[in-house]
Amino acid sequence: MLSKEELQKFDDEYKGRIAHVKGYDDAWEIVLRRPESKEYKRFRSMINGDRASDAQETLVRQLAVYPKGDALDALLNDYPGIPEACGKSIRVLAGIEASEQGK
Repeated sequence: MLSKEELQKFDDEYKGRIAHVKGYDDAWEIVLRRPESKEYKRFRSMINGDRASDAQETLVRQLAVYPKGDALDALLNDYPGIPEACGKSIRVLAGIEASEQGK
């Protein structure tokens, strides 16, 4: 598992716009950064097209700052549901999750 110092480095690098997602019983962990506009637009176009089943995984692969490369491939092979488990964190990072104000 990542140390507090390692997480702080990611937080500093991405100006607090990260999500640290861990699996049940800490079986896995992943750190995502916020999506750029063009990445999120590509994701939205994928979910409405022929590659809908790949859309979430593609976005997670783009946003993952930990792990990366072969380690990320191995993690997603062992736990193929990780992209969906990251859904709420991605919505928060993208600005979709919000609290409504007013009446």
